[in-house]
Amino acid sequence: MIKRLFRSSWIDLYLVLITTFLALVFILIPPFDQILLRIPFALVLLLFLPGYAFIAVFFPGRDITGIERFTLSVVMSVAISVFDGIAVSMTEYLFRPMSIVVSLSIIIVFFVILAFIVRRMVPHERRFNPDITPLIRSIKNKNKMTDIEKTLIITLVGSIIIASGMLAYAKMNYEDEEFTALYILGQDQKTEEYHTQFFFGESTSTIVGIENYEHEHVNYTLQVVLNGRELTRQDISLDHNEKWINNVSYIPDVMGSDLLLEFNLYKEKSDDKYRSVHLSVSSAVDYSQITDMEDYIIDVPEIINGNMEQDGYWIFDKKGSFTGNYVDHIYVSKSHSYEISLASDANKGDYGSIYQNIDASQGEGLAIVTLDIKDSITSDDKGKYLKQIILNDKIVWEDDVEGNEGWQKVNFLVRLSETNRLELRVYAQDNIENGNVEVWFDNVRFETLTTLNFESWESNMTLGIPTDITVAIENYENAYTEYDLEIRIDNIPIKLIRVRLDGREDWNETISFIPEMTGSNIKLEAILYKYGNWDETYREAEVFVSSSIDYDNLDTAQAYVATPPEVLNSNMEYTSIWEFEGKNFSGLYTDSISKSPVISYELRLLPDIDSTAGDYGSFYQDVISPDKGLVLLSFNVMDSIKSKDEGYYKKQILLNDRVVWEDDVAGDEGWMHNEVPVIIQKNNRLCMHVYKCKDNSDDLVVWWDDIEFKPFTER
Repeated sequence: MIKRLFRSSWIDLYLVLITTFLALVFILIPPFDQILLRIPFALVLLLFLPGYAFIAVFFPGRDITGIERFTLSVVMSVAISVFDGIAVSMTEYLFRPMSIVVSLSIIIVFFVILAFIVRRMVPHERRFNPDITPLIRSIKNKNKMTDIEKTLIITLVGSIIIASGMLAYAKMNYEDEEFTALYILGQDQKTEEYHTQFFFGESTSTIVGIENYEHEHVNYTLQVVLNGRELTRQDISLDHNEKWINNVSYIPDVMGSDLLLEFNLYKEKSDDKYRSVHLSVSSAVDYSQITDMEDYIIDVPEIINGNMEQDGYWIFDKKGSFTGNYVDHIYVSKSHSYEISLASDANKGDYGSIYQNIDASQGEGLAIVTLDIKDSITSDDKGKYLKQIILNDKIVWEDDVEGNEGWQKVNFLVRLSETNRLELRVYAQDNIENGNVEVWFDNVRFETLTTLNFESWESNMTLGIPTDITVAIENYENAYTEYDLEIRIDNIPIKLIRVRLDGREDWNETISFIPEMTGSNIKLEAILYKYGNWDETYREAEVFVSSSIDYDNLDTAQAYVATPPEVLNSNMEYTSIWEFEGKNFSGLYTDSISKSPVISYELRLLPDIDSTAGDYGSFYQDVISPDKGLVLLSFNVMDSIKSKDEGYYKKQILLNDRVVWEDDVAGDEGWMHNEVPVIIQKNNRLCMHVYKCKDNSDDLVVWWDDIEFKPFTER
């Protein structure tokens, strides 16, 4: 097989490819590039292989003798190497060993592929068959050389002289590249897993490496910049071939996501960046360590006419057909808000905005931006408009104008400069035909970092049993301040405390109260007002708790027992009293199925519609009670779902807008009878509710019957 291979008409081309591969290994790849074999391989690559592959393409047959093929191969190799060197030197890769060897190898492989194709097209009897014997015989022949052979020999010698001169020139004029390497490293000093999530005001660090290959001593300056703000800089001096790898510490003083963290290197005090690398990072506030930001606390500046009650101070700007006006038909403050609207076509990038220039007298520092925003869009169609807040030409908050969100209370932390521009903007994300949108802004102001929190509370309370909560105020007002602190549970005020604090003085207090309600997910609130200003909530905190009955000690519960009020038409036997509302649901009295004698109330998902999560159906009535206290809510309910797949629909009962009972529709449960202890007020709204949690294609019907309040003692 080996003999047959060496007698093959393709053996020379195989050897060219193998020799080219070995040349790449011995010239470029450590440690083989330190072996003496690199010299002969380099000479063969430069002076023979390119030309041989080239001649094999143009002379696939036996048109020339062996010595002619050899001589032409050397001559063409010199020519190809010269032109390849010139071409490479004009690129970014320059005249370097790597670029020359790789480019010549590509040329050789290209010509070898063409030679395979061309030689296969030649008849076998005329095809060139590699055989070194005639070449050796012609060299040993003492007969006088022909004129062609003499010319070829002269050309060969001349080519060798040219190639040698070219190599000597390159050797004498070659200079090592002069450069500096700048890089950053992550965990385990690898170029991955970088630390990119920072906390504002808290020291962090990044591993930075600098390597000097400038062939001289160099003085560098390393600068760390976050979103255009310089965090730190340091001077570094390195000799040639010296490396510097260290942790560089800095303190982020910018907040936001997708921030640009740059490591810039300057050389010899130049103002021009010499090298630069960067990361995309985020920086947030660690509220558990807010005391670390004392240096950034300032007296926040006033936003004039932030409640939009005057005509002025805000400057309207636009691109396209947006309009802006003060309006008095919708607001959160006393009587006005600012409306930005569009009632025509808009191009992508059009906007309407209002802005105000604000000076911070104490200089740079932290503040909370707070405002109320509402838009007119109720559909879930995204991608048309954006509500944006821009501070000093940077977007610090934005939200898509979609969904029925009502008034949004927006507040977030920002860093103020000595001079600031605050802009409120509505922005067209795409080309819009027949646009129709209004966005209202109100109660725009800066606030300090004062916080209000629950430090401790009992999450599982018991009806009638005293419980304790601890409320804390971290006060960052610089001057004496008076507050009113209101505690609410289930939206019912239970405590009001006057708090007087000096500048930067903190406060916490344990407050006792008696829970007088039952159920789960009860909202416990602490609401802080600045003294005398009950119209504006300054700070608020909330947690959710549960309150249950101690059935081992019913004496406590008995103290809250009330006379149950009457629920009109509780057995659904006549078609009035109950009021229906819903989205993609119907509600009606039905005699198709009931628990009481004849009729029940049916909530049905409308058929043949595109129903989505959030659709609901409910029916309700207002119930007047002579007393406030503990009663049993009794009812029967049944649904049409047989599948055990959960999470698609919920059945609920709401009393005064709070869920007092809830169950998934999954499972073939039949009629369910339930009795739930509840606390009623003198004025109550009782609501039976079904809503869709996530999309599916199931039809749904829920029947309700025998809804009434009973005395708690009947349990």
